[in-house]
Amino acid sequence: LYPIVGWKIGKEITYVAEGSITDTGSLIEWAKSMGFIDDVSDTAKIAESVPDSDGVYFVGAFSGLQAPINDDKAATTLIGLKPTTTKAHVVRAILENLAFRVKVLYETILSETRIPLSHIRANGGVCNNDFLMQLIADFTNQTIDRAKQRANMTSLGVAFLAGLAKEVWKNKAELREIRESETVFVAEKDVWSRYKDRFVHWEKAVIRSREWYN
Repeated sequence: LYPIVGWKIGKEITYVAEGSITDTGSLIEWAKSMGFIDDVSDTAKIAESVPDSDGVYFVGAFSGLQAPINDDKAATTLIGLKPTTTKAHVVRAILENLAFRVKVLYETILSETRIPLSHIRANGGVCNNDFLMQLIADFTNQTIDRAKQRANMTSLGVAFLAGLAKEVWKNKAELREIRESETVFVAEKDVWSRYKDRFVHWEKAVIRSREWYN
């Protein structure tokens, strides 16, 4: 994780521990450009059309692998293809890869900050995927709170800070009242136990993807 300044309001400075996973949106767009999906909104339904990825594993690394792996020479990897592999298996492997990455990052947050988390808040385009949100809840054993306002969050944050500076809002408490939850995903029992072996194989795929480029 990387300690950075999150924002400054007056004399108050808020620091954050940043752990990023890039390419989440571009992975889905890539899958569309390759013909694995026709409509991004269909990815959850496609992934749920098969019981598992049929031994297919995907490692998304178009911009390398970020924390805690930190390998800018890693290559995107699709491994385990067989004659029985279908588009649905590939789509499910792509979404499972994102959930695995979040799990690894979540565990890094717990170990490095030593701050217990009560829930996870989700926003951004990728969180529109119900299958992925539920999988992340199951992998982290946390409640995922998806906001109604989840698009263009960076711009919204800038607007909030500007509004505070110009006294559109009096304080941060007023901003908290603006946020609304749309869906809450609760972890389901025994899901992670079924995924443990798949996670081990995904980690092997990650090892194969690392330090590919000179």
